[in-house]
Amino acid sequence: MHVEVRHHAGWGQLKPDIEQGDTRVCSTVASSVSMSRTMSRWGCQLSRQKGRLMPHKPLPAPLYMRIYGLIFQRIQQGEYPPGSTLNTEDQFAAEFNVSKATVRQAVGELVERGIVIRRQGKGTYVREDLEIRPPHQIIGSLADLILGTRSMSVANQEIEERTFPVDIQSILGISGVPGTTIRHLRLIDNTPFAFTAEYLAPVVSEYIKASELRAGGHATLLNDRGLRILGASQSMSAELADPEVALHLNIDFGAPVLFAERVVHSDRGPVEVSHTWYRGDLYKWHADLEFSWSGTGVTVSTRAAATSPR
Repeated sequence: MHVEVRHHAGWGQLKPDIEQGDTRVCSTVASSVSMSRTMSRWGCQLSRQKGRLMPHKPLPAPLYMRIYGLIFQRIQQGEYPPGSTLNTEDQFAAEFNVSKATVRQAVGELVERGIVIRRQGKGTYVREDLEIRPPHQIIGSLADLILGTRSMSVANQEIEERTFPVDIQSILGISGVPGTTIRHLRLIDNTPFAFTAEYLAPVVSEYIKASELRAGGHATLLNDRGLRILGASQSMSAELADPEVALHLNIDFGAPVLFAERVVHSDRGPVEVSHTWYRGDLYKWHADLEFSWSGTGVTVSTRAAATSPR
């Protein structure tokens, strides 16, 4: 199957187009060369010199959309309350160092979405009947973010046996051997908060029955049944939501998300790789800094806040 990669103006990343009309994620149709997540999430380009797919840094969103996002954020945060007047195009153009045409396009997006109203000769106003509902948030430490989501409700859980993408196989130290993939959502008050894809190494099936997979807590089960769990490595980064992630989290394509990759290690090697995307608008990290003074200076330690809804 041939995979062609083209740039789509305004997408902020590259999208694969598949000749046979199959628009599933690239990791499904080109698993021999792709990573576990969609190549549209990473973006990719075909190197003519070497004839192979190479990672490609996602392009930024169009300038007018970034300005739209900043103005909308100010409206959400109450800087421009319902009924108030926005800055003029000249003021926004000077503040953001852009042309008036770019500002006009950004404000036009706000008008199109029913957030503001243009009044000829008077200016642009935030709609008086606009309901601004602060998003339900979780406040806590990064550890709370990683571990605390287990107590949230789970939805749309899918479990299947399949051959993993190449990068997952490499992490787990396997090649061409099917394993278990678990995909699910975690919800806060019925609102999608986190989308997760878990990849369980084939060795897991020796300790956990298929009927037990939906319950979660795999590391505890494995450890209790004789596969010693040594720990996990975790990395986190800020990313933009690709179409698949945006669909699951019910957010706009290109919206900011927090991405986490966790690899669980055992005395028989890595047994689980977990990829999770968290909605950037529903999590706030908070910590208290404690100072300890001595003759040589000050030592700063962090005491994270407990996880709590907001």
